[in-house]
Amino acid sequence: MNWELGSFIFAIAAGVCSLTVILFSYQAGKVKDDQVKKAQDKVLDAQSKLLAKNEEIKVSQEKLIGLQNRLIEKSEELSSVQSKLLMYTAADDNCYVTVINLRSSNPSLGIANRGKYPIYDVHVVIFNYNELDKAIASGAKEVSTDIFLNKDIGTLHAGQGADLAIITLSDDLRLGLTITTRTKRFYERIVFRKNKNNEWVRAYILTDMTIDNHWKKIEENVPSDFLRDGETEYKFPIIYTAEVMSHGESPK
Repeated sequence: MNWELGSFIFAIAAGVCSLTVILFSYQAGKVKDDQVKKAQDKVLDAQSKLLAKNEEIKVSQEKLIGLQNRLIEKSEELSSVQSKLLMYTAADDNCYVTVINLRSSNPSLGIANRGKYPIYDVHVVIFNYNELDKAIASGAKEVSTDIFLNKDIGTLHAGQGADLAIITLSDDLRLGLTITTRTKRFYERIVFRKNKNNEWVRAYILTDMTIDNHWKKIEENVPSDFLRDGETEYKFPIIYTAEVMSHGESPK
Protein backbone atom coordinates (compact mmCIF):
# COMPACT_ATOMS: atom_id res chain seq x y z
CA MET A 1 0.00 0.00 0.00
CA ASN A 2 2.90 2.40 0.76
CA TRP A 3 4.39 1.57 -2.66
CA GLU A 4 1.08 2.37 -4.39
CA LEU A 5 0.74 5.65 -2.49
CA GLY A 6 4.27 6.62 -3.49
CA SER A 7 3.44 5.86 -7.11
CA PHE A 8 0.44 8.19 -7.04
CA ILE A 9 2.45 10.99 -5.46
CA PHE A 10 5.18 10.52 -8.06
CA ALA A 11 2.58 10.60 -10.83
CA ILE A 12 1.14 13.86 -9.50
CA ALA A 13 4.61 15.40 -9.24
CA ALA A 14 5.43 14.32 -12.80
CA GLY A 15 2.11 15.64 -14.02
CA VAL A 16 2.66 18.99 -12.32
CA CYS A 17 6.09 19.29 -13.92
CA SER A 18 4.67 18.35 -17.31
CA LEU A 19 1.79 20.80 -16.92
CA THR A 20 4.21 23.58 -15.96
CA VAL A 21 6.29 22.98 -19.07
CA ILE A 22 3.18 22.91 -21.24
CA LEU A 23 1.85 26.16 -19.72
CA PHE A 24 5.11 27.95 -20.45
CA SER A 25 5.04 26.53 -23.97
CA TYR A 26 1.38 27.55 -24.31
CA GLN A 27 2.23 31.10 -23.34
CA ALA A 28 4.91 31.06 -25.95
CA GLY A 29 2.35 29.81 -28.50
CA LYS A 30 4.09 26.50 -28.99
CA VAL A 31 1.23 24.16 -27.89
CA LYS A 32 -2.50 23.92 -28.49
CA ASP A 33 -5.40 24.19 -26.04
CA ASP A 34 -6.18 20.46 -26.20
CA GLN A 35 -2.61 19.61 -25.11
CA VAL A 36 -2.99 21.81 -22.00
CA LYS A 37 -6.33 20.17 -21.23
CA LYS A 38 -4.86 16.67 -21.52
CA ALA A 39 -2.04 17.57 -19.11
CA GLN A 40 -4.56 19.03 -16.65
CA ASP A 41 -6.72 15.91 -16.92
CA LYS A 42 -3.74 13.70 -16.08
CA VAL A 43 -3.01 15.70 -12.92
CA LEU A 44 -6.66 15.70 -11.88
CA ASP A 45 -6.89 11.93 -12.47
CA ALA A 46 -3.82 11.32 -10.33
CA GLN A 47 -5.26 13.55 -7.58
CA SER A 48 -8.57 11.64 -7.64
CA LYS A 49 -6.76 8.32 -7.35
CA LEU A 50 -4.67 9.71 -4.49
CA LEU A 51 -7.79 10.84 -2.62
CA ALA A 52 -9.40 7.42 -3.14
CA LYS A 53 -6.25 5.71 -1.87
CA ASN A 54 -6.23 8.01 1.17
CA GLU A 55 -9.79 6.89 1.93
CA GLU A 56 -8.72 3.24 1.65
CA ILE A 57 -5.83 3.89 4.02
CA LYS A 58 -8.15 5.66 6.46
CA VAL A 59 -10.57 2.71 6.43
CA SER A 60 -7.70 0.25 6.85
CA GLN A 61 -6.31 2.26 9.77
CA GLU A 62 -9.74 2.30 11.43
CA LYS A 63 -9.99 -1.47 11.00
CA LEU A 64 -6.48 -1.87 12.41
CA ILE A 65 -7.35 0.28 15.44
CA GLY A 66 -10.47 -1.83 15.94
CA LEU A 67 -8.43 -5.03 15.80
CA GLN A 68 -5.89 -3.58 18.21
CA ASN A 69 -8.65 -2.65 20.65
CA ARG A 70 -10.11 -6.17 20.41
CA LEU A 71 -6.65 -7.63 20.96
CA ILE A 72 -6.23 -5.49 24.09
CA GLU A 73 -9.64 -6.64 25.36
CA LYS A 74 -8.80 -10.31 24.74
CA SER A 75 -5.40 -9.89 26.38
CA GLU A 76 -7.08 -8.42 29.46
CA GLU A 77 -9.59 -11.30 29.50
CA LEU A 78 -6.74 -13.81 29.21
CA SER A 79 -4.82 -12.10 32.01
CA SER A 80 -7.90 -12.24 34.22
CA VAL A 81 -8.41 -15.95 33.52
CA GLN A 82 -4.72 -16.66 34.18
CA SER A 83 -4.88 -14.75 37.47
CA LYS A 84 -7.92 -16.74 38.58
CA LEU A 85 -6.30 -20.01 37.53
CA LEU A 86 -3.14 -19.12 39.43
CA MET A 87 -5.19 -18.18 42.48
CA TYR A 88 -7.00 -21.52 42.48
CA THR A 89 -3.99 -23.70 41.71
CA ALA A 90 -1.50 -21.82 43.90
CA ALA A 91 -3.84 -22.13 46.86
CA ASP A 92 -3.59 -25.88 46.39
CA ASP A 93 0.13 -25.75 45.61
CA ASN A 94 1.30 -27.82 48.56
CA CYS A 95 4.17 -30.29 48.44
CA TYR A 96 6.36 -31.65 51.22
CA VAL A 97 9.25 -34.00 51.85
CA THR A 98 8.45 -37.17 53.75
CA VAL A 99 10.46 -40.05 55.22
CA ILE A 100 10.04 -43.46 53.61
CA ASN A 101 10.66 -46.69 55.52
CA LEU A 102 11.87 -44.86 58.60
CA ARG A 103 12.46 -48.03 60.65
CA SER A 104 14.23 -49.93 57.89
CA SER A 105 17.98 -50.17 57.44
CA ASN A 106 17.82 -47.82 54.44
CA PRO A 107 15.35 -45.00 55.11
CA SER A 108 14.97 -42.45 52.37
CA LEU A 109 13.41 -39.11 51.62
CA GLY A 110 10.70 -38.53 49.05
CA ILE A 111 8.65 -35.55 47.91
CA ALA A 112 4.91 -35.67 47.32
CA ASN A 113 2.20 -33.47 45.84
CA ARG A 114 -0.91 -33.87 47.95
CA GLY A 115 -2.92 -31.20 46.15
CA LYS A 116 -5.48 -31.40 43.34
CA TYR A 117 -3.41 -29.69 40.64
CA PRO A 118 0.05 -30.15 39.07
CA ILE A 119 2.92 -28.29 40.73
CA TYR A 120 5.50 -26.91 38.31
CA ASP A 121 9.24 -26.18 38.52
CA VAL A 122 9.77 -28.06 41.77
CA HIS A 123 13.30 -27.78 43.19
CA VAL A 124 14.58 -29.24 46.47
CA VAL A 125 17.64 -28.35 48.55
CA ILE A 126 18.42 -30.39 51.69
CA PHE A 127 21.16 -29.46 54.18
CA ASN A 128 22.39 -30.56 57.59
CA TYR A 129 21.44 -28.14 60.39
CA ASN A 130 23.96 -29.70 62.77
CA GLU A 131 26.88 -28.90 60.47
CA LEU A 132 25.54 -25.43 59.79
CA ASP A 133 25.21 -24.61 63.49
CA LYS A 134 28.78 -25.77 64.14
CA ALA A 135 30.12 -23.54 61.38
CA ILE A 136 28.16 -20.49 62.58
CA ALA A 137 29.25 -21.07 66.20
CA SER A 138 32.88 -21.19 65.09
CA GLY A 139 32.55 -17.79 63.43
CA ALA A 140 33.24 -19.08 59.94
CA LYS A 141 33.15 -16.34 57.30
CA GLU A 142 31.68 -18.67 54.72
CA VAL A 143 29.48 -21.57 55.72
CA SER A 144 29.51 -24.92 54.03
CA THR A 145 26.09 -26.35 54.81
CA ASP A 146 27.07 -29.90 53.90
CA ILE A 147 24.33 -29.95 51.30
CA PHE A 148 23.72 -33.50 50.18
CA LEU A 149 20.92 -32.78 47.75
CA ASN A 150 20.28 -29.98 45.32
CA LYS A 151 17.83 -31.34 42.78
CA ASP A 152 15.39 -30.20 40.11
CA ILE A 153 12.26 -32.32 40.25
CA GLY A 154 10.28 -30.57 37.51
CA THR A 155 6.53 -31.19 37.48
CA LEU A 156 4.70 -33.13 40.18
CA HIS A 157 1.17 -34.10 39.20
CA ALA A 158 -1.63 -34.46 41.73
CA GLY A 159 -0.95 -37.39 44.01
CA GLN A 160 2.46 -37.97 42.46
CA GLY A 161 5.71 -38.41 44.38
CA ALA A 162 9.42 -38.68 43.62
CA ASP A 163 12.36 -40.30 45.41
CA LEU A 164 15.05 -37.91 46.63
CA ALA A 165 17.83 -39.62 48.58
CA ILE A 166 18.74 -42.40 50.97
CA ILE A 167 19.82 -41.00 54.35
CA THR A 168 22.06 -42.19 57.17
CA LEU A 169 20.40 -41.51 60.51
CA SER A 170 22.05 -40.27 63.67
CA ASP A 171 20.51 -39.17 66.95
CA ASP A 172 19.20 -35.61 66.81
CA LEU A 173 19.95 -35.36 63.11
CA ARG A 174 18.27 -32.16 61.94
CA LEU A 175 17.61 -31.56 58.28
CA GLY A 176 16.59 -28.28 56.69
CA LEU A 177 14.72 -28.40 53.42
CA THR A 178 13.90 -25.65 50.95
CA ILE A 179 11.23 -26.54 48.40
CA THR A 180 10.59 -24.00 45.67
CA THR A 181 7.88 -24.17 43.02
CA ARG A 182 6.75 -21.82 40.28
CA THR A 183 4.49 -19.97 42.73
CA LYS A 184 5.68 -20.73 46.26
CA ARG A 185 8.59 -21.38 48.59
CA PHE A 186 8.31 -23.94 51.39
CA TYR A 187 10.63 -24.54 54.35
CA GLU A 188 10.54 -27.87 56.10
CA ARG A 189 12.56 -29.10 59.07
CA ILE A 190 12.82 -32.77 60.02
CA VAL A 191 14.45 -34.06 63.21
CA PHE A 192 15.29 -37.71 63.95
CA ARG A 193 15.60 -39.35 67.37
CA LYS A 194 15.46 -42.77 68.93
CA ASN A 195 12.62 -43.35 71.39
CA LYS A 196 12.72 -45.38 74.59
CA ASN A 197 12.25 -48.55 72.56
CA ASN A 198 15.36 -47.72 70.55
CA GLU A 199 13.20 -47.08 67.44
CA TRP A 200 13.72 -44.18 65.09
CA VAL A 201 11.02 -41.51 65.23
CA ARG A 202 10.86 -38.17 63.51
CA ALA A 203 9.21 -34.82 64.05
CA TYR A 204 8.66 -32.25 61.33
CA ILE A 205 7.26 -28.81 60.65
CA LEU A 206 6.28 -27.39 57.26
CA THR A 207 5.98 -23.65 56.60
CA ASP A 208 5.73 -21.41 53.61
CA MET A 209 6.45 -17.77 52.90
CA THR A 210 3.42 -15.59 52.23
CA ILE A 211 3.28 -12.81 49.64
CA ASP A 212 4.08 -10.24 52.35
CA ASN A 213 7.17 -12.24 53.45
CA HIS A 214 5.74 -13.74 56.63
CA TRP A 215 6.15 -17.35 57.71
CA LYS A 216 2.97 -19.39 57.84
CA LYS A 217 2.89 -22.79 59.48
CA ILE A 218 1.14 -25.35 57.32
CA GLU A 219 1.64 -28.47 59.38
CA GLU A 220 3.53 -29.67 62.46
CA ASN A 221 3.89 -33.16 63.84
CA VAL A 222 5.73 -34.12 67.04
CA PRO A 223 4.92 -37.71 68.14
CA SER A 224 4.51 -38.28 71.87
CA ASP A 225 7.42 -40.75 71.94
CA PHE A 226 9.67 -38.17 70.28
CA LEU A 227 9.87 -36.03 73.43
CA ARG A 228 12.44 -36.92 76.04
CA ASP A 229 12.20 -36.79 79.81
CA GLY A 230 11.67 -33.27 80.99
CA GLU A 231 10.53 -31.99 77.57
CA THR A 232 6.98 -30.69 77.22
CA GLU A 233 7.50 -29.45 73.70
CA TYR A 234 10.09 -29.44 70.97
CA LYS A 235 11.41 -26.23 69.45
CA PHE A 236 12.40 -26.72 65.85
CA PRO A 237 15.53 -25.02 64.52
CA ILE A 238 14.98 -21.59 63.09
CA ILE A 239 14.78 -21.05 59.36
CA TYR A 240 18.07 -19.88 57.93
CA THR A 241 17.87 -17.54 54.98
CA ALA A 242 20.18 -17.78 52.00
CA GLU A 243 22.26 -14.89 53.43
CA VAL A 244 22.78 -16.75 56.69
CA MET A 245 23.76 -19.93 54.91
CA SER A 246 26.30 -18.14 52.71
CA HIS A 247 27.78 -15.70 55.21
CA GLY A 248 27.35 -17.32 58.62
CA GLU A 249 25.37 -14.43 60.07
CA SER A 250 23.13 -14.93 63.07
CA PRO A 251 19.48 -15.13 61.98
CA LYS A 252 17.11 -12.46 63.19
